[in-house]
Amino acid sequence: MPRSLNSIVAVSQNMGIGKDGRLPWPPLRNEYKYFQRMTSTSRVEGKQNAVIMGKKTWFSIPEKSRPLKDRINIVLSRELKEAPKGAHYLSKSLDDALALLDSPELKSKVDMVWIVGGTSVYKPWWVPWAIQDVGAPALLCHLLGPDAVLQHQPDLPSCRELGQGAAAARLSECTSGTRVSSQSQEAMEKPNHHRLFVTRILKEFESDTFFPEIDHKDYKLLTEYPGVPTDIQEENGIQYKFEVYEKTVVPP
Repeated sequence: MPRSLNSIVAVSQNMGIGKDGRLPWPPLRNEYKYFQRMTSTSRVEGKQNAVIMGKKTWFSIPEKSRPLKDRINIVLSRELKEAPKGAHYLSKSLDDALALLDSPELKSKVDMVWIVGGTSVYKPWWVPWAIQDVGAPALLCHLLGPDAVLQHQPDLPSCRELGQGAAAARLSECTSGTRVSSQSQEAMEKPNHHRLFVTRILKEFESDTFFPEIDHKDYKLLTEYPGVPTDIQEENGIQYKFEVYEKTVVPP
């Protein structure tokens, strides 16, 4: 049985996720704590969750914060020959990482799998004339915590890597330099991708990187989910809410 996957993202009202390699909004301590709790809390005693990220995401995290504690950290890279210092494992692609998680070494040790971005994690719907490497998304700057978030320097995708649904609408922006993140496509399009955890920042922020619209034909918004607050949160004068989307058709 394929292991179910989860993705997590924070977006502004204008679907912005990054500005100049940082979050468009000020650090939100409680939102960060939510990210930490959701990705590190295992449902099974004695097991840990796994987080999968690309090489550039990994190296953008301050060394003192690597690896992300209480989680099995898997780094993706086609270039590295061995896992970078602090990382638990190295894989060449998302598929390789998923195969690793199902290996005898890890199968009985891992509970939930969280996709947190990077070179081979996400697959754009490639524009034929522009196939380039995918950089690490800005959407997870908050994984570093309030003290380090402003130092986080995530890599951004090529401006010509467009999500299928956003391609036509974003083409003019793309060619003028605005980056559109299609990086969640591979994970979200995989049959075993199950849930998408979204923090909706209830304000527009100037951004240069955007998250594609969620396809509501494929994902439904849940009215509630264990451990996820349903009321509107507020920090530093910024309101936000947590949402959980579940794939409408999940393989048995």
